[in-house]
Amino acid sequence: TVSLERAATPVASLPEPRPMAIAAGDAKVFAETETAMACLLDVARRRAGPVVADLLAAGSVAPQHARLARAFEKMTGGAGDMPAPSEAEFATAVARLREQFPVLDPLVPLLEACISAYPGVLAGTTAPASVMFPGGSVDLVRPVYGESAVSRFYNERVAQAVLFLAGQRRGPLRIVEIGAGTGSTTTAVLDALAAAGVECDYLYTDLWDKLVDEARTRLAPRY
Repeated sequence: TVSLERAATPVASLPEPRPMAIAAGDAKVFAETETAMACLLDVARRRAGPVVADLLAAGSVAPQHARLARAFEKMTGGAGDMPAPSEAEFATAVARLREQFPVLDPLVPLLEACISAYPGVLAGTTAPASVMFPGGSVDLVRPVYGESAVSRFYNERVAQAVLFLAGQRRGPLRIVEIGAGTGSTTTAVLDALAAAGVECDYLYTDLWDKLVDEARTRLAPRY
């Protein structure tokens, strides 16, 4: 066995960025999102719980998913005492919530797709990735990570942090993003660097080659 070690390279310490206060508008969005998500979670539990309970009772859950299904049944209350809303009733309840809380708009399509796919996924006949990324598309997940108010807030903070680091160094910036996923944070960072005129070498990585290929097609021509 050969073990290779490299001596640590001293890195100059960087000054700490100054803490940024959360704007009143952002705080309001956070509070509204928390309230909206609590309402949506309640509706989703009442729909999904009985579905999973029925699958378990019918023995339709694949062995590799049995533990997950039992935990999910416990989390949701299973069948519970109240009748489960039908698919149409669930859709109506979600539509009302979207009207009441517009912040839910980027999140609901993915939730609806996942809940409707529970029988196939838990039975082991449907691949989870095919539900979240139908046909390799990121159209369901990108709004969650890039268009929701909370995601935009954090993506902007990451971009500001990268700009801060860029201001402490000379020459082109080299960035490696591990698990870039849909590229929502990537886009925020690249937009900020481009607007500031900062030259950078950006390595976009993800375990799934389809996400990397999609990002290359979408982002490479712009940057």
